[in-house]
Amino acid sequence: MTAGNPDPYYSREVRVHVDGTGRLVLLEGVPPERAESTDTAAPPDWGALFAAAGLSQKDYRPAGPQWSPPWFADRRAAWERGDAAREEIPARVEAAAFGGRPVYFAMIDPWDRADRMVPPDPVRGQFASLGAFVLVFSSIIGGSIFLARRNLRLGRGDRRGALRLALYMVAVSSATELLLATHALDLGMEFTRMIELLRNATIIGCLTWLGYIALEPILRRRWPDAMISWNRLLEGRWRDPRIGRDLVAGAAAAGAMILLFDVAQPMAIRLAGVAPSLRLTNTLTLEGTTGVLSRVGYALLTTLMVPMCLLFLVLLLRMALRVHLLAAGVSVLLLTIPELYASPLPALTFCTESLFWILLLVLLTRFGLVSGMAFYFYFELVHQIPSPDFSAWYAGGTVLLLVVMAAVAGFGLATSVSGGPARAGVVGHRVLASRGT
Repeated sequence: MTAGNPDPYYSREVRVHVDGTGRLVLLEGVPPERAESTDTAAPPDWGALFAAAGLSQKDYRPAGPQWSPPWFADRRAAWERGDAAREEIPARVEAAAFGGRPVYFAMIDPWDRADRMVPPDPVRGQFASLGAFVLVFSSIIGGSIFLARRNLRLGRGDRRGALRLALYMVAVSSATELLLATHALDLGMEFTRMIELLRNATIIGCLTWLGYIALEPILRRRWPDAMISWNRLLEGRWRDPRIGRDLVAGAAAAGAMILLFDVAQPMAIRLAGVAPSLRLTNTLTLEGTTGVLSRVGYALLTTLMVPMCLLFLVLLLRMALRVHLLAAGVSVLLLTIPELYASPLPALTFCTESLFWILLLVLLTRFGLVSGMAFYFYFELVHQIPSPDFSAWYAGGTVLLLVVMAAVAGFGLATSVSGGPARAGVVGHRVLASRGT
């Protein structure tokens, strides 16, 4: 169940939005479908709603209603801020009731827009972003089918590794959707949802298998060193020092990029005198352990898919343009364009987004797939943290995400400096080689 699933429909159902401190922000209620005359109903207690919102009705003066409630109401009221200088409280409050019972309460600020009165007006930037996405996605899918068919015909590709990877994606996708699933006392509906869950997971697994069969032989031939830690990971050699090294490298790079996006970029926007965009966090992290784990599962899925798609796009453009640096530059450009149209400073966003994709590409080609995956995993999870305020009621989600990231980083650091069997084997091989044996 979410704020919009299901929407209020039956009489006396109420949807309530609160802020991070539990204060009322929005109330929408469904009036009775059938009711006798409400002329004798007692007036609604607006003061109780003001108190629930953490406001004092004395700070407002009555005004004419301007915003319509989503459901029918026989009484409407509105108030405006008495002191315009008090910007810490909402500029306007709207309310409505039916039969003496509140069915609507909303706090309105000057920047709030009547979205339902304005038809969608796509801007040119949105069309460019959509076009870039369609071009990238269709190129990756079409190229995967072509290369996978050729590799299978020539007997190339790590089919065992591709199967393991596909099963991993099916398992993670299924677990993530199960954590988010809603249930009803209807066996038919439950069966339908289970079929949909398995369908989505199977599609993700099949696309992963297809992409890996298409990509792996090319990566092994073009960047063999970048596949060493990845192959060891697929073989189950979790404590290999090289895997630990790549995890640490990816985490360090993600830390630098997080400072760029969340510290340097907002400071530059403020210095330019432009209002920064609101940083939105997925509300699932506010819903306890289940919501947090679902975001971790989503991060595990995108952690593999995004780096693989980036490499695949570069390789496809390399085949078309014949120049590696040009192919990498065009790939970065295509992936940066979708972020520009909603940016307050497009030039700054272009620089930061380009640096993000360039750094990811460098990690993938110089350190390996594991390093690029670690980089994207950390960057994704950090931006799921609702707030660094550990006194907030939702601090449990923040702590759990930090524990997950610390555990992965600690494992990588401990593994990279350990003298495990893999490292001993490498050292022994070098010693024997130096002796000429």
